[in-house]
Amino acid sequence: MHAARRRLGERSSRLRLCFDPCNLLLTERADEVANIVESVQPEDVSMIHVKQRKDGQVQPDIGDGDLDWPRLLETLRLRGHVGPVLFEVAPHVDMWANLESGIARLFGAARD
Repeated sequence: MHAARRRLGERSSRLRLCFDPCNLLLTERADEVANIVESVQPEDVSMIHVKQRKDGQVQPDIGDGDLDWPRLLETLRLRGHVGPVLFEVAPHVDMWANLESGIARLFGAARD
């Protein structure tokens, strides 16, 4: 990131991450993801991608799983992240209900 920003010069602030903590589970243990989220600088993140995994499989909802999404989003909020959140809802017959319940779970918890 730093090397790419140096090459961009005056335009360096345009380079930002679409940050997907769930994808970190491809190479990291679930208990390490929270530490990685805490290390990310808010100004480096353009948006957060939200999806859930459990036992190595992407889930059709943002319920319980390998990631503690309410905690992760609260960490990002407390660190100053104010960008958009993109829900990546896996195809499922209850896709719209799963999206609605994920939004209620995460943003209801974030407001408490």
